[in-house]
Amino acid sequence: MTNKKWFFELKNYDRIRKKDNEKGEALMVPISIEAFVNKHCKNNPGENPNQLRKNLKQVVKDKKNGETCHNCGQEIWAIGSAVAYQGCFSCLTGEADSSGDYEISEVCWS
Repeated sequence: MTNKKWFFELKNYDRIRKKDNEKGEALMVPISIEAFVNKHCKNNPGENPNQLRKNLKQVVKDKKNGETCHNCGQEIWAIGSAVAYQGCFSCLTGEADSSGDYEISEVCWS
């Protein structure tokens, strides 16, 4: 389910660019599982919120346990991995810059 339209919609939720670290680099924007489920299901009415919530909880555990992208070996992107396959931001979206995009707050450390 690597639908380009889905990723476009995902990346364009109230997009925020924040410079947060010591180097002034823009980072991913932390969001809770519930807030993301609400936003995503509002924009994707056919999505099952209970299944999405379950998938997000599992990939958060996987990321905490060091799961890596099946394509390149980088750290997984929990939000994208919950709906597609266990992959990093770049492999799932085709973009290198993840700054300003959402990641589940529990695992939003990069």
